[in-house]
Amino acid sequence: TPLHPDTPTPLLSPLAKMAFKMAIASALSLVTAEWLQWEYPFYAIIAAIIVMSSTHGSTIELGIQRMIGTTIGAIGGAIFASTLGRTPCRWARVSS
Repeated sequence: TPLHPDTPTPLLSPLAKMAFKMAIASALSLVTAEWLQWEYPFYAIIAAIIVMSSTHGSTIELGIQRMIGTTIGAIGGAIFASTLGRTPCRWARVSS
């Protein structure tokens, strides 16, 4: 019961609101992944659930950290690929 009689009771509990938001985010991510014709669209749903399971403040912080990590990984991969050239296994000479 509310502390004050004038305070309306919420329609959904905080847990139900979070579940509803997760369902919407999962549906939107699936539709987007299907529209982009991804080979494995369920990964978009998993990512949406992982991101939505955090609190609001930590979601923004973790998103920024993930973007920085992805950028560093992409730069590292580009350097690695350009260093090895077209034959990435030339440094791993396997003798028979």
